[in-house]
Amino acid sequence: MTKITRKSLSIICLLAFGLGTLKLTAYIPSPVFAQIQSEAPDSLEADRLSILGDQLEAASRYREAIESWQKALRLYRILENRKGEGKVLVDLCVVYRRLGQYQKAIEFGEQSLVIYRQNGDLNGEGNSLGNLATVYRYLGQYQKVIELNQQSLAIFKQNGNRKNEAGILNNLGLAYKSLGQYLKASEFYQQSLAIKKEIGDRIGEANSLMNLGDIYRIQGQNQKAIEFTHESFLIFKEIGDRSGEGNALGSIGNNYLNLRQYQKAIESYLKSLSIFKQIDDRYAEVGTLNNLGAAYGNLGQSPKAIEYFQQSLIIAKQIGDIKSQRTALNNLINIYNTLGKQQEAIEFRQQLLEITK
Repeated sequence: MTKITRKSLSIICLLAFGLGTLKLTAYIPSPVFAQIQSEAPDSLEADRLSILGDQLEAASRYREAIESWQKALRLYRILENRKGEGKVLVDLCVVYRRLGQYQKAIEFGEQSLVIYRQNGDLNGEGNSLGNLATVYRYLGQYQKVIELNQQSLAIFKQNGNRKNEAGILNNLGLAYKSLGQYLKASEFYQQSLAIKKEIGDRIGEANSLMNLGDIYRIQGQNQKAIEFTHESFLIFKEIGDRSGEGNALGSIGNNYLNLRQYQKAIESYLKSLSIFKQIDDRYAEVGTLNNLGAAYGNLGQSPKAIEYFQQSLIIAKQIGDIKSQRTALNNLINIYNTLGKQQEAIEFRQQLLEITK
């Protein structure tokens, strides 16, 4: 078996997936108001569809959630119910981001921002800014991310919204981490974690723990990173956050990969992949498939590595994830070069040139 040089294969970190997303609480009509005969039937139906979308999303049935929210959105617009319209637009922004359809996510996020600004709804405005920042983070536009998050942070500090303030601090940490400013990233994560513990935000606490673990991983302190990330995994499992479980398992896998414990890395990645397939998180699936390829490559199992890199590439193309396409293509080029298969390497290099034009 030909063993692939570890440094030649790139992994995709899963820490950012699903973290710090800010959503408005669903409006649920009380039974008293629901019984009032003068209530417009379309208004009740719009609320029902909006709530149904929330329930479907919570069950990770994203496509069905979109269908329900789209129906609710049409009714809210007919009724000129701006509050309901804004809430559903935020929901659509978040779910399209999770599905890797970033331009659609931006479109809905910008629409929600316009509505909240027109209505003078500061919390809604802060949420929309934060959600747009998250989308731009996935697109790698980090200065835009910082700018939008700083605007959002100022609003939540002004309003005393501690939970959302903590979420934005976490997202600023993610942006600075992506820029390689790890000390600054750690400072934002610590601020976020302190607030989340103070207010009893368990899911937020888990996110911050995992992100701090990622900083330790980057700095080569892998055992410490595993400790932080395992703590976050236990919280995600306790509260039933499947996406969080998958992200934590992927992060643990990355640490084992760094420690050259490749079988343990593969075990974590396979568990993570199973979760992401179940919840239809295509973006996270792409990263996990790539990382499985890297682990098998380091074990010298080139056919398995190629298989996973190609699966990652196919899905990355389907969802328009250019960054992950580049990673998968570079890994395929490296592995074929190592195997002495120059023709295959040239073919993938041509694909890489086409997407970098």
